[in-house]
Amino acid sequence: MAVLLAVTMVVTMGGVQPAAAATPAPVGGLIGQPMVGEEVVDLRAEDSKTFVGHVPGQFVTKVAAGPLHFKDRVGKWADIDTDLGVQGRRKTKATAVPVEVATDATDPSLVRVEAGDGVEVAFGLAGAGKGTAGADRKQAVLEAALPGVDLRVRPLRNGAATDLVLGTAAAPAEYVFPIATGGMK
Repeated sequence: MAVLLAVTMVVTMGGVQPAAAATPAPVGGLIGQPMVGEEVVDLRAEDSKTFVGHVPGQFVTKVAAGPLHFKDRVGKWADIDTDLGVQGRRKTKATAVPVEVATDATDPSLVRVEAGDGVEVAFGLAGAGKGTAGADRKQAVLEAALPGVDLRVRPLRNGAATDLVLGTAAAPAEYVFPIATGGMK
């Protein structure tokens, strides 16, 4: 297991992750797409879904370019859902690497990522003001986290990406992200 902290504050497990998770192909009804029925959940894989076909005994499998599922706590493939809750600490709904974002930019654990096996990485933004996170489910934007700077946190399927959005040329030239870890051996 590797945790990567890059200049853009991408925190991932197992390497660099693309900015957006793959989305499944349409289930059917489009020209050239076979009509399919209910998903056969027991036939899921990390990057595919299998559906009952329109002919008895036939199945249709849709394969994606990237992961659609992750193994949940009981070992079953679950749909990846990177949406953030909108109340309290903002938490991803269903990902292999849970992500939490504080609603207050002054929180020293502004972003926390659980990397598995009790290991977690958290970081804050030194000198941050009381910028508060909006209610967007796809990202947490802490407006005015620093003077002239918004902080945007986007959960990924295996971590989080954090961007600093500079609103003016007078924005600070340097940023410090204090990091705390837990559970590492």
